[in-house]
Amino acid sequence: MTAIRTGPRLQSWADVLVPIGFAGAAALVGLAIAGGKVTHIAIVLGGLLSLVLLQMPAVAMWLVLVGSLAIIGPVAFFIPALDKIPWLFALLTLFLAGASVIYAATMNRSANARMPAFIPLFAAFIAYAAASILWSDGMLNEGASGLKRVAQGTGVMFALATYPFASKNVRRWILLILVISIAHLPIALYQRLELAQVLEGGADAIVGLLELDQRGRGASGVLALMQMLVAGAIVAFARESLLKWPVAVFLIGLVLAPLIFSEVNVIFILAPLVVITAYADLIRKRPMLLVFGLGIFAAGFVMLGSLYLVWQQSAWAGGEQISMERRLENVIAYNFGDRGYNNQGDLNRKTVFTYWADNHGLQNPDEWAFGHGVGSTNLFGDDSVPVLAVRHGGKSLGLSTISQYLWELGIVGTAIFLFAWWSAFTTGLKNLRRSTPGYWRALDRSLIIAIVVLGIGLVYNASLSGILSGQVLAGLVLGLIAWRTRFSEPSR
Repeated sequence: MTAIRTGPRLQSWADVLVPIGFAGAAALVGLAIAGGKVTHIAIVLGGLLSLVLLQMPAVAMWLVLVGSLAIIGPVAFFIPALDKIPWLFALLTLFLAGASVIYAATMNRSANARMPAFIPLFAAFIAYAAASILWSDGMLNEGASGLKRVAQGTGVMFALATYPFASKNVRRWILLILVISIAHLPIALYQRLELAQVLEGGADAIVGLLELDQRGRGASGVLALMQMLVAGAIVAFARESLLKWPVAVFLIGLVLAPLIFSEVNVIFILAPLVVITAYADLIRKRPMLLVFGLGIFAAGFVMLGSLYLVWQQSAWAGGEQISMERRLENVIAYNFGDRGYNNQGDLNRKTVFTYWADNHGLQNPDEWAFGHGVGSTNLFGDDSVPVLAVRHGGKSLGLSTISQYLWELGIVGTAIFLFAWWSAFTTGLKNLRRSTPGYWRALDRSLIIAIVVLGIGLVYNASLSGILSGQVLAGLVLGLIAWRTRFSEPSR
């Protein structure tokens, strides 16, 4: 890795400032520990660890990926005193983003191409979110908390877009995601058998190694997105003959098994989209293949779906067993009807958008265009109800990522966000078109599948704008697209 260029004058300043920095760091650590607040300790340690890892970005990436996707969930649940440990890794991602900016400004350029457009678009989105604090309807702490949630996880994306990581590191990180996806299975089985029946969240407590609180509210949505995009990647690698199909089918079974234990019905939407995206090039050349393939897929899908629903006859929520008929009724009511997500008067995945449209227009063009300020929906904040939610009877205004940004950042902020995602998708398509058969083409196709899966996640729930594991996963996908554009070797 190229080192930061330092001249004699800069070196002389460093001789003075480094000891002062260590003394200040020691004082901060002492104050944080003396205060006894886990959050403060996590902030200080996260910041210091980030500074130490400034010139070791690959190590920082390992820590962020393993910590966010495999450590913070079990540790925070089984050791309640450490429930603020996500702060440590959230701050590490933020400092990784800062280190990326420093690297881009001070390092020798080694990229093969210019920065893809979606990276500065995401940076502009974060800057816009920060500016929205100025006109926020909420308190300053709500704005600061909201800005942290917007920015956390983006450090992975910015680092991959900036640092020329070696190909071997990228291959290992991709293998790590597969290993974590498989490791979810035994934990999910335990959560199904032991936790879902006794915790308030019911099947929402089935999250594998991802985040889960003491009441059973967890990142089940992130689990569904992660497992589906990994399954799609396995198909992509099998298409390139990098995996034998019997091995691929076995791996897909291991990866998707945790979703059978949960109640994440979005998989019925994601599964056909994954298959269509994985074979989009063949379908375009031979449309009849789509008809034939969809027929076979539909038969298998109906069979597996029936088994899934029969299994869900034993579903539990808050200690109460739910029948298959009631489950189907709830799914339809929550997603296509008017039943509220948390109670009868709340919003759901459909009404959250119609309710926003009913409350924004010519009567308040500034709030329609620019929103009410970042953090004003506060869905993943503390237990306090934000000012905006109080005005609307405590409704779940930020039920999905897109609805959250419509309320908080308006049409302007949401448009920037969606345009950045679209730009990432088109950049990924360009990478796929110019890649040659082999590992990297399989990765390019996997990233396109992942973008499609995460795109559904943007309207499915708010995990990609408020849960660290989901944001790190999204940052990894977006960052790999940028890395493929700028640094990757040609496919062989």
